[in-house]
Amino acid sequence: STSDVYPVAYNFANASTTFNYSSSTCVTLTAAKPVITLDYVWEIGGFPFIEVTDVPTCGVQIESRYSEAKASLDLPQADGPWTFSNGLSNSFRVETFNVSSPGRLQSFFIQGGQRWQAIKLLGQGSFTFCGAGMASGNDVRTLEELPGNFNSSNDMYNKIWALGVRSAQQACIASGSAPSTWEITNDGAFVRGQAPAQSSLGTEYGNYTLTFSTKIARGGTGWRVAASIQGYGQYFVLTSEYPEGTFLNTNRTLLPPSTLVANYGWSLVNQTTLETGPNVYYPLPFEVKEDKWYNITTTINATGYAVSIDGSDPIFVFNANGINSAPSTFSSGDKTSGTWGFGPFQDQQAYFTNVVVEAKNGTVLYKSDLKGASVLEEHGVAANTHNVCLDGAKRDRLVCTGDYAHTQRIIAASTASTAFSTGTLAYALEWQAPNSSLYPNFSGMSASMGASPAVGGTARAGYALIDYQFLYLLAFADYHRATADSSFLATHYPQLRRLADSLAATLVDPATGLVSIPPSLPGIFFLGPSANATAPSALFAHALARAADLASAAGDPDSAASWTATAAAVAAAVDALLWNDEAGTYAVSLDAPSNISVAATAWPILAGIAAPRRRSRAIAALDDRLRLGVGYKSDESVPDALANETALSPNLSGFLLEALMVASREAAFDDAAAMNNSSSGGDGGDGAATRSALSHLLDDLWPAMLTNDAYATGSSWEYVLPDGAPGLGASYTSLAHPWGGAPTYVLTEHVLGVRPTKAGFATWAFEPSGAVSRDVDVEWVRGRVPVPVPGGGGGGAAVEAGWWRVRGGDGVRVRVRVCGVRGTRGVVRVPGRRVVDVVGAECVDEVV
Repeated sequence: STSDVYPVAYNFANASTTFNYSSSTCVTLTAAKPVITLDYVWEIGGFPFIEVTDVPTCGVQIESRYSEAKASLDLPQADGPWTFSNGLSNSFRVETFNVSSPGRLQSFFIQGGQRWQAIKLLGQGSFTFCGAGMASGNDVRTLEELPGNFNSSNDMYNKIWALGVRSAQQACIASGSAPSTWEITNDGAFVRGQAPAQSSLGTEYGNYTLTFSTKIARGGTGWRVAASIQGYGQYFVLTSEYPEGTFLNTNRTLLPPSTLVANYGWSLVNQTTLETGPNVYYPLPFEVKEDKWYNITTTINATGYAVSIDGSDPIFVFNANGINSAPSTFSSGDKTSGTWGFGPFQDQQAYFTNVVVEAKNGTVLYKSDLKGASVLEEHGVAANTHNVCLDGAKRDRLVCTGDYAHTQRIIAASTASTAFSTGTLAYALEWQAPNSSLYPNFSGMSASMGASPAVGGTARAGYALIDYQFLYLLAFADYHRATADSSFLATHYPQLRRLADSLAATLVDPATGLVSIPPSLPGIFFLGPSANATAPSALFAHALARAADLASAAGDPDSAASWTATAAAVAAAVDALLWNDEAGTYAVSLDAPSNISVAATAWPILAGIAAPRRRSRAIAALDDRLRLGVGYKSDESVPDALANETALSPNLSGFLLEALMVASREAAFDDAAAMNNSSSGGDGGDGAATRSALSHLLDDLWPAMLTNDAYATGSSWEYVLPDGAPGLGASYTSLAHPWGGAPTYVLTEHVLGVRPTKAGFATWAFEPSGAVSRDVDVEWVRGRVPVPVPGGGGGGAAVEAGWWRVRGGDGVRVRVRVCGVRGTRGVVRVPGRRVVDVVGAECVDEVV
């Protein structure tokens, strides 16, 4: 089901005067006043619709455009197109409609996420609509309606807490809420303008001939050959003659009529970091008719592609026209091999059937009329049947397990929508690679919605970011910690055990005891170099130790003991080999002993490897060596000359934020126990340096996502530039990316101070250490922390807590107020103050 979500404000043609908008607002567009801009205030995804109340008998055409950032709304393609994955959404951010009668006009496609929309009347005439909005299948609950909540004396921190929540609400897609972007008909597959969807059955073929029949319903038809499953390869668009009634905004320079347009790359238009080659145009000696079947043959050879239409003399397209690409996750680097796919360009529509692929020797490799339901899964466009969380609302719209490590904890702190937890974690294991593969027993790293490993194997899942497997183990452990869902663990533990055993057997370097990627395993670490690096090794140790907790819960003491021992050995190697005592930091790797990074600072702290003195010194190095603009550059090796172009990572900064909070909490308790200013020896590392780094992240980095209305979406971003702008450009950067939402759970667990200490909140702690340390700029905090029902949709109870600083005759004291949950046991610990127990649903209100 969907809920209609309406804009909050509107204006005409970006005029300075803004009006309030509601479901009953009526607007008339005319040739004199043709454009209305709609502001939803927050990111929202769904099916765009308008309620037309008055339209001329002859009808009108309208253009609707969408953008996350206001700064991109008026660009020719708004903030699109997005061509890297289908995502069961519109690849384009501009679409056109014929409006011929009153009533609800709703787009066939989902727009994955946007804050801004503009509707433009094309040509003459006028039309009136009363209500425009998004029919959203996403979680549209307000912050006040959520099981989890955070509120403090610092309003900016409250807004920062909400960033991750809104990102997760729009990036988590409920089962059945994203229908197929293809329609299967008696004439074959009817495909509206979208990035071509590639067959998962052709990834191993090359130098073949693709033959198919196509009928243009509007504007043109499109197909790919020699392409990666992601869609990088040779793209062809065949345009029609453009009969009467063709959309008035058709770009006839980009797409001349009756022309074959060829491009090797991602699309016909460039996208910020998805560079595509030049378009090459081949005008045809005949008019290409709409509503007429054509038989098209495309033959691949070493120098290019021969395209024949209805047996005509072939048009030869040289592959030297395209940009060259090295072998990568996205391209084979070979312009003669790869799969095929179908997808017309923006606003075009076409039918496809009678697909045949033949080898050079005439052997039929593939044959399909594209009339069976299985072709949807084959091409990755079947309706979604899982509750899954994506890496981003607009893009990449993939089930990325590394990103999900943040999303899982955001869910636990806010929406408590555990159905998304179980759905996402289980979906990754559906794509678990076979033991015989290059990635033995790895979970699916970046599986797409709409596909199935039952059709074409696991090619769509991706495995090349090896440390995403570690983050997947953490996410699974974090779900179990929040819920104690023993049934889910029991169901999936055999697969989880195979994964953990494979990682331990494959990645631990016997020469150093650190983790390294062997030559037999194609891939890299996202967090650092591929050999003997601090961040991947420390994360591995932490993830395997958490997996050992899962093994114990699943009744497997042997695996628990084995993984615990391996984790401890790797952790010891990190501390012994990668600490640079002269510099006072953990090195990025053995090969880069003088270099430091955000991840190499964070993970030894989060993994419990860094002793207090080392923790303090590592934190003290941050401002001098990594601080850049509003945040911290990921790696010290980034040259100063590129400072203004350096994308700062809220993902990595989120790990650092929690590491700083852990350091702050532990130092506060250590200081209280030692009754001195610093348990680290008075060097100020856990005091002044920690405070400075926390302030830089919470007062500079995350506020950048809120304070500039040209870019703000109310959601967390993928990357940020040092000046506070989107890190990969306003159009390309995902501005609703949960991996940038760590403050949601960090503020809950470390500033409010409530976290489980045993699975399912059987025991929990309320530790408002910030009330004493003053490392975070708040005077009071209150909030709710969900205690969810495993596998449920957001029900359950909550620990309600708050703390305030109060002044008395003996100085500043702390008032704590907390109500527990039946069947749980909590403890209130404020550094240097007496401990208070909370039994069951008991409420405590004391000054300590």
